[in-house]
Amino acid sequence: MSTKFDSLINIAGGTLSPESCQRLFNLAKDVPEDGVIFDVYAGEGRSTIALALGLEDGEHVPARIVSLDTHVTNPMSSTPHEDGTILKFLGHLRRFRVAHRVYTMVAPDNALSIFNKRSANLIVIQAPTYPVSIDNVMDKAIETAKEIIRRNGRIALACPQGVSQAEFLRFVDCHFISGFRGLVTKGDLLIYEETK
Repeated sequence: MSTKFDSLINIAGGTLSPESCQRLFNLAKDVPEDGVIFDVYAGEGRSTIALALGLEDGEHVPARIVSLDTHVTNPMSSTPHEDGTILKFLGHLRRFRVAHRVYTMVAPDNALSIFNKRSANLIVIQAPTYPVSIDNVMDKAIETAKEIIRRNGRIALACPQGVSQAEFLRFVDCHFISGFRGLVTKGDLLIYEETK
């Protein structure tokens, strides 16, 4: 990993492991020039920046990231903002010089549903940072992601804090019975590829 990427882990709060950030970085490098990545529940921006750095490294000049989050206060943060995570998120984008890659949307939980079918090459879904059942929010996000992913696109799902990886895998697998194959089915970041 580069020094810039190492510093991301130390600066931008989040629950994704360094290995998962590296996987996102590598996934973004494979997105085509006309590609679109959706990062759902981006929090303070760790995943968004890892993706943006991957686009930079892959030299996909026009490819963009759409980052969606409610940006409510993050109780998992070591330095929570009473205004939520948006100020930290925007500051981190500027600090890592990737703001030009990211369209930021402060949006409700169901924001993915406003996008057209087959509009994304890669969708990253994390659990929101506020206390919530993964069944309620992630169910909807996964089903919507399956509708808007492009042919041969990928969906990456981050295991929420406080949920065992085995429990998360059981929860996620029921959503990907047909039309998808598991590329990474172990660890804290599960990756599925559309095969229809």
